[in-house]
Amino acid sequence: MKITVDLPDEEIYEMAKELAAKRITNSMIEHSYGDGYAYRKIIKEVVREVIKSDIDNLSDRAVKAAAKSIENRAVKKMMDKMMGVTDDA
Repeated sequence: MKITVDLPDEEIYEMAKELAAKRITNSMIEHSYGDGYAYRKIIKEVVREVIKSDIDNLSDRAVKAAAKSIENRAVKKMMDKMMGVTDDA
């Protein structure tokens, strides 16, 4: 019997990263012996590295989200102004 599975390389890479992260986390928990500070410090470092590695994508998404939020507020204010609604309540 022959079974063929077609998985994109990127998907395999992401699954491998997730598995590695889980194993590292479990190992850290087993060896921390209640030292929560060391555990939190390591997690912070890992999160910072992940953010740094994807900073361009994250910053683009943040800018788009901020622009959309500003746009929504501006539209609401314009609609309120046209309808004669005030914020004096």
